[in-house]
Amino acid sequence: DETLCKDELILQNSTVSYIEIPDNPFLHGRKLRDTLTLNGNTTTTDYEYGETKNARAGELVLQTITTLMGYDDVPGDPGQWVRKTVTLEHSLLSGEPLLTRDDNDVEIAYEYDLLGRVTKETVAPGTDAVASRTYSYRLCSTTGQQASQSAVNVKGVETITWLDGHHRVLSETRQDADALGGNPHAVREIYRASYNHLEQKISETVIDWEREKHIRLTSLFKYDVWGEQRSMIRPDGVEEH
Repeated sequence: DETLCKDELILQNSTVSYIEIPDNPFLHGRKLRDTLTLNGNTTTTDYEYGETKNARAGELVLQTITTLMGYDDVPGDPGQWVRKTVTLEHSLLSGEPLLTRDDNDVEIAYEYDLLGRVTKETVAPGTDAVASRTYSYRLCSTTGQQASQSAVNVKGVETITWLDGHHRVLSETRQDADALGGNPHAVREIYRASYNHLEQKISETVIDWEREKHIRLTSLFKYDVWGEQRSMIRPDGVEEH
C-alpha cells in the first residue's frame, strides 16, 4: 500500500493485491488488482491470465486481460459501465511481447527470430488498416565487415543502420523513394555520429535532402570530468548547458 497525505488528510491511496495459489505455479504471485483512490474516488484495474496459442508465433503464450474500471463505473449495469479492457500476449518461452497496444490504443503484433530479435511489427493486425514493418540483421564474420540492421516500412522504403562493435549507431542511410535526387533507387545518408576514446558521443549530424543536395546539421557534445554531458552546441552555433 502507498498513501499520500497532507495535514493528516488522505489525498491518494494505492493498493496492489496478488494471486495467492501456491498449488498453481502458473498463477501464483501474479498481480490480481490495482486500486487507486484519489480525493475519495476509486479506480480499479483487474487482471486475468490464461494460456492461448498465438497463430503468428505458433506457440502457447501468456494472455493477460486487464480491465480498467472508472470510479463512476456501475458493475451491475452494463449500460453504465465505464471501463476499458486490453488484451496482451507474451511468449512463455522468452517473455517477449507478442501483442501489445500503443498510446493510441492500437494493437501491435511482434515476430522474432531465433536470437530474440524483432523481425516484424504489424500494426492493427486482422483489420483493414493492417500495416507491417520488417527488420533484418547482418553480423560480422571477417575483418573489414560492419554490422547493420535494416528496416523496411509499409511503403517498402528501406532504412539501414550501421553499427560499431559496441552496438552504437555510426550512420544511417535511406532509400530515396521520392526521387528527390532523381533516382528512386538511390540510397542516401540521413545520419552520422562519432565517438571519442571514452565511448562518448562527441558529434551527430542529421542530413536533410534538398533535391540532390545534402544539408548537414551537426551538433557537438561536451562532457565534464565525471563523464556526464556538460553542454551541446547546436547546428546554429548556440551552446546549451
